[in-house]
Amino acid sequence: MRNYRCFMVALILLLICDLAESQEDRSASDILREAEDYLNVLPSRSYELLHSDVDLSTFQASQLFRWYIAKMRAAVSTNNLIDVELDIELLFKLKHEDYFKENAWDVFRITGIVLRKLGFWNESKLSFECALYLTQTDKEKLGILISLGILERHLDQDEMAKIHYKKAGEIAAKLKNERALASVYNNLGTLELDQGNIEKAEEYYRSALVAFQDTNKRSGNITAGTNLLLIFAIQKNTLNFQRLFSPINTFVENYPDESKKALMYWLSSADKQNQGAAIDAETKKQLTKSFEQLESIKMKILINKYLAPRFGMVFIVPEQPEVTPKKSLAWLSELPSCFQLKAK
Repeated sequence: MRNYRCFMVALILLLICDLAESQEDRSASDILREAEDYLNVLPSRSYELLHSDVDLSTFQASQLFRWYIAKMRAAVSTNNLIDVELDIELLFKLKHEDYFKENAWDVFRITGIVLRKLGFWNESKLSFECALYLTQTDKEKLGILISLGILERHLDQDEMAKIHYKKAGEIAAKLKNERALASVYNNLGTLELDQGNIEKAEEYYRSALVAFQDTNKRSGNITAGTNLLLIFAIQKNTLNFQRLFSPINTFVENYPDESKKALMYWLSSADKQNQGAAIDAETKKQLTKSFEQLESIKMKILINKYLAPRFGMVFIVPEQPEVTPKKSLAWLSELPSCFQLKAK
């Protein structure tokens, strides 16, 4: 009887341990799945989940791959790039895994976006070209073509950007991908704005905003919405500005992107001036601070061209971003090897 009791106690303890381990594994897996679900609708929630204290020791290679990819996507969407370089480094440590090789196109796609955000434009283009080389379907090509167009705009390769956007638009229409089509509209609008075609830019931005609203993509609503607000501020169209400002501002206030908040300060200040409000020294001081917080050099150029002169302000905008990597970025040496993956 005593031996039986000892056996039962040992069995219960074993079951409890197994259950605890299983629960711990499910917990990490559940966090990953939830983070992936939120990436397109609320990436700030994904970012929060993926930066929580989670034990990844039970993860298989495929789960680790998904974790780092999701973490990089959340960092890009929220413009929080504090530790993204480490995430890329950890991701590339999985390069010998079959799951990595099967999804290498996605690795180089998201890496290209991160490199663009960090200011490594030439390396970013190589990464996108690698990703495009490794794709097998139109669905995979779609996002890469859009990303290439965005990068080429920064490189002042506008004609190439238009070519890639139009290819992406054709694929998006074929696949009935409204979210991608919205992104194409938004980026074509930005090219038109760069060239001073305000009315054409407005037309594209309106189409982009409607499409993003239909797909419930918050970051897309913010991007297209702030771009359209910029158009209205340039046009001094106070009525349309006021109609759009409140919903977009609510999105921005609840979104962890200081660059977007800085842009909204410029836009709201411009609209106040359009209504005849006086701009004091304190406001100009805050405008200067907000200008420095703008992430994109291209956006700084637009603000400097269209809005800053109205406040009697002029800024010097560098042609290239200052690249200040936190690490040596040794993983950059992996980029040329991507062309070898397809053959394998």
